[in-house]
Amino acid sequence: MTHAIKTENLTKIYKSREKKGIIPFINRGEMREVEALRGVNLEIEQGELFGLLGPNGAGKTTLIKILTTLLLPTSGQAWVNGYSLEKDKYIKASIGCM
Repeated sequence: MTHAIKTENLTKIYKSREKKGIIPFINRGEMREVEALRGVNLEIEQGELFGLLGPNGAGKTTLIKILTTLLLPTSGQAWVNGYSLEKDKYIKASIGCM
C-alpha cells in the first residue's frame, strides 16, 4: 500500500524583523527566526483517517500549507499521493483542499 502523505524531517523557519519604535521603516529591529515546524516525520497510508491536533502555535496550519503547496519548506522532503513536493507539479491536481 502506498502512502497518501509522507514527510521526512520537514522543517519551516520564518524570518522577520521585530518592529521597534513608531515608524517601522526608520527604526528597524533585529532579525528574528521562528521555527514553525521542526523535523516532522509522518506516514499516512491511503484510506487511513488521521487527525492533526495540537495547541495554538504548534505548526498545524504551516504543515497543511506545505502539503498543499502554498508554502515551501525550509528543509526536509514530503510526498503527497506519491508525488514529490519538490519535483512534481501534480500535487494540486491530486488533492482537494478548501
